[in-house]
Amino acid sequence: MADRVYLSLWVEGFSADNMLATWAKALAEFPVSSLAPGIRELAVYPFEWGEAPVLEHLFQEGSGVGEALVLAAEFLHDDYAYQVELNWDVWAPREPGSLDQWERVAETVSVACLGPKFDDLQFEDKDTEVRPHLLVDLGLDSIFLPEVEPEAEDETLLDEALEGVAGNCYRENIAQLLEFIRKMEKHLPVSRRLLWSASGEDLAERIRMAFKQ
Repeated sequence: MADRVYLSLWVEGFSADNMLATWAKALAEFPVSSLAPGIRELAVYPFEWGEAPVLEHLFQEGSGVGEALVLAAEFLHDDYAYQVELNWDVWAPREPGSLDQWERVAETVSVACLGPKFDDLQFEDKDTEVRPHLLVDLGLDSIFLPEVEPEAEDETLLDEALEGVAGNCYRENIAQLLEFIRKMEKHLPVSRRLLWSASGEDLAERIRMAFKQ
């Protein structure tokens, strides 16, 4: 069953004074879709994700990051989170479960900046070193790996699913993600990163195992 994928990032020297500037750099490096370009939506959450946003704003297609930053700066608090939705172009099967016919599509992701005192309740440990500073929701893991668990009894099925057109498409999606991470580490003092799924799995390890990297 497909699982949601997240990229958590921790940045040296992250603070309330520089968090929006840090977020702006992350957004500037994200591979924004050419099929559906621009920022799509901004939401500002007070205190924790379960609270109603104090701001929700929809943008016209093609709107730049700067427009979202100007609005977010009006609600600058160290216990707020700032989240934008935008699209990136990925390879996806034309039909669910199909591995031989793929198309390039614009998929929605979100890039969030969490203030130093924002409560991210998905982390039981409230230590500020455990909660991420930036959180990217990359959508479903089915764009990176086929829905076959890499267990011994499924190894043949997994190898077959990673061959041909499907294998090339998975690899291109993974390469795009890795390039984004590389750019982030080049332009920000990233001290830690974690690619994980909603079920708690280390997705980076799953990918390494699947492709035997």
